[in-house]
Amino acid sequence: MHKLEKKVILIDVDGTLVDYENHLPPSAVKAIRMARAQGHLVYICTGRSRSEVYDEIWNIRLDGMIGANGGYSIMGRYCFMHI
Repeated sequence: MHKLEKKVILIDVDGTLVDYENHLPPSAVKAIRMARAQGHLVYICTGRSRSEVYDEIWNIRLDGMIGANGGYSIMGRYCFMHI
C-alpha cells in the first residue's frame, strides 16, 4: 500500500457546493469532512466576499478560501493576499 499524499481541494460555491437556492447537501458536508479527516486541505474558491459566504458553509470547518474572484486569499483566520 502506498502513502496517501496530502492534497489541496478547491471547491466552487455557487452551482457546485450549493445549488442556486443556496442549499448545501449533507453529502457535500460529509465528503469535505472526510477529506479533512484524511489530512487534505479544503478551500472554497468563489466570486463572493468572506461576508457573503453563509455560516452554514463556514460551519463545515474549511481551511480557507480564495474570494472575490481571486482578489484575496484566506488561510484559517489570516488573509495572506489582498489585491
